[in-house]
Amino acid sequence: MDVAWFLKERLDFIRQLYTSSAAPFIDRQRKIENEEEPFVPPYSEDGEPPFQLEWEQARDSIDVLGHACLCLLASALQVYLQTRVHLHSRELTDDKRKSVFRKGWVRGYNRIFTEAFEISFENGPVSIDALEDIVLTRNSIQHGGSITSVKPTHADRKPGAARSFFLDDREVELLDRMDPDAGTWLARPAVHVDQAKLESALDTVARFVVWLDDAIETRTYS
Repeated sequence: MDVAWFLKERLDFIRQLYTSSAAPFIDRQRKIENEEEPFVPPYSEDGEPPFQLEWEQARDSIDVLGHACLCLLASALQVYLQTRVHLHSRELTDDKRKSVFRKGWVRGYNRIFTEAFEISFENGPVSIDALEDIVLTRNSIQHGGSITSVKPTHADRKPGAARSFFLDDREVELLDRMDPDAGTWLARPAVHVDQAKLESALDTVARFVVWLDDAIETRTYS
């Protein structure tokens, strides 16, 4: 089975899903900003921006789409690793599985491939932290919500852990200005997955899988 090919197909699907689904919301924002039909502002003296609610709904829709696509990406990476282990390694006992995945499934699979093939993710083209960031952000998306907002916030991470890539630069600047010496923020920042960040995450996973696939094939058949 060409596992990497199927993974690439998933990444291509996620990419086209985001692009095609975001297009009508981006177009709505553009029409509002350019005062095009059906968003030609009526005469008003109240000073409030016209169609502000519609613009914000479009923005939030794009955000939610980015969140969903990042979740799909994390799941695609996980099922790729699961399939590789199924094809090339022994099934783990329940006790062994608990031990291996105690620190999360990215580091768990790193341990499996290191022991089975002498292939460490640390030697790959992307950092383990970057892969874990995708997974931890997915977890925040799924579990870090509030009834008052459609925007999930990042969960607290271990002391000394690097900041997530999936942050809004303007929000980070504001929070740092409030307390530039703080190791953690009093207010948790929102998860931010725009098109550029999603493309970067897709590229991260693609480069990792190409490297791992080649390394496994070399170890297996050389």
